[in-house]
Amino acid sequence: MNVSFLIDGFNLYHSIEDLYIEHNIRAKWLDVKTLLRTYFTDPDFKNLSQERHSFNGIYYFTALRHHVAEEKPQSIARHERYINALESTGIEIIYGGFKPKTVKCLKCGEDFIKYEEKKTDVAIATKLLELAHKSQSEVYVIVSGDTDLIPAIETARIIDDSVKIVVVFPFGRTNDELKGYADLSYTIKPKRYSSCQFSGIIDIGGKKFAKPGNW
Repeated sequence: MNVSFLIDGFNLYHSIEDLYIEHNIRAKWLDVKTLLRTYFTDPDFKNLSQERHSFNGIYYFTALRHHVAEEKPQSIARHERYINALESTGIEIIYGGFKPKTVKCLKCGEDFIKYEEKKTDVAIATKLLELAHKSQSEVYVIVSGDTDLIPAIETARIIDDSVKIVVVFPFGRTNDELKGYADLSYTIKPKRYSSCQFSGIIDIGGKKFAKPGNW
């Protein structure tokens, strides 16, 4: 049985930051594919079908924070290094972007510019519908806690009423409303983050990548 994975990169990233704050666990060098593979052996996941499950596409949705390039140049470099590590495992990266928004300060009343990440939820929803229309997989796993994806899940079931939807909630992002639209759901536990980290040096086309020192 083919399984496609759609990963909300920032939802997952912010869960890793919360994991460090709450449990002092550093997990930014997360080997996403290894983590996802661990669910194949879970009895409930296996019960979705008597067939053997296999990867049929892993899509990781993210955006580069170019607006902080002057203030935090190493932030983008670290992010790009991590993206390279994910790509080395066969994960497809789908980019969104950040847009400026004028916001009024509640304390001083002055306007300031705030950058908001855009397109991710729409991109995930669009990809899910595309894959369902093509009957790409029998199971679609969404790694996110964003309820904005509910309409896309409903529409995917209309397109193909045989599909199975699994939601994997990043740490601290379990949502009962979204859970109600899934055939099966999980919440990533702290130990699973820490046990699924890239190890050693990653060699990509002759270029070597190691975990950033403060990760």
